[in-house]
Amino acid sequence: MDKLAVPLAYRYAAVAVMLAEINYCASKLQLPAELPVSPESLRTEHISRPFITGFGGTFDTDTFSFVFFKSGVLRQIVRINRFERIPLRELQWEQSRMKSLINTNEAYQLATNWLWAISVDVPALEKKHQPSVEQTFFYPDAVLADAPPEKRERVVLLPILHVLWGTAKKPAVMVSIFGPTAELLSIHQEDESFSRRPRDLLKNVDALLAIPDGEFSRYSEEERKQLVTRFASVEYGTNSPAMFIPMKTLVPAHVPRKTPLPDAHPRAPSPVQEPNTAEAPPLSIQR
Repeated sequence: MDKLAVPLAYRYAAVAVMLAEINYCASKLQLPAELPVSPESLRTEHISRPFITGFGGTFDTDTFSFVFFKSGVLRQIVRINRFERIPLRELQWEQSRMKSLINTNEAYQLATNWLWAISVDVPALEKKHQPSVEQTFFYPDAVLADAPPEKRERVVLLPILHVLWGTAKKPAVMVSIFGPTAELLSIHQEDESFSRRPRDLLKNVDALLAIPDGEFSRYSEEERKQLVTRFASVEYGTNSPAMFIPMKTLVPAHVPRKTPLPDAHPRAPSPVQEPNTAEAPPLSIQR
């Protein structure tokens, strides 16, 4: 067996179950995207080589990017093509003149609501990692990345808030929000152990991988539907060879935090209890 290969039957079933999970989470989050996401709505699609890296894939639509890595947990949900295509510094100045509709605690409430919606165990997460909020900024006097310290004395804040659990350089979970519209920009689950979503979207993977490409190529549409039903480990309400369309569910109510969060710090994440003056800069949105 060629370890670099992605057998056709496996690819077909893997795309189906990952699109099913994407649609489940997208509907829970009420993402501003055309749903359900289907193969036809994808701009790019990549399936990990199962014999080398295991289960995984990346799917991009016109407005969002979705990433799975070695499990069925949707590790990254990232808004793409959100901001106009102009030079970065021009965009930064334009955003700096925008007013955020939310403060630190409202950002935290939004972030935890979104995490609850996709079955992240927030109490377990906060038992291990303290939440903090940081705000994106830029150095208006520094043109180059290696600008000298005197060019980094003045900072300009941008209305992009990052609610994170863990360290600033390596958060376990992070939710980014665009303040002027209070909309979700991204969810990153680098530590998937707090997610209560199924980790395995496929079952009997060895049998699925053993189906020859020639045999799968002769399958009828009905046989491909049966293939997905046979190997999918999660039911969403309606089975389809192209996707699983989840049943509509309500977003769980937010459980208010007793201790309010302080204002976001421009240079480093601000802990819940007392400000942190470490010099590590906040994470920035990747455009």
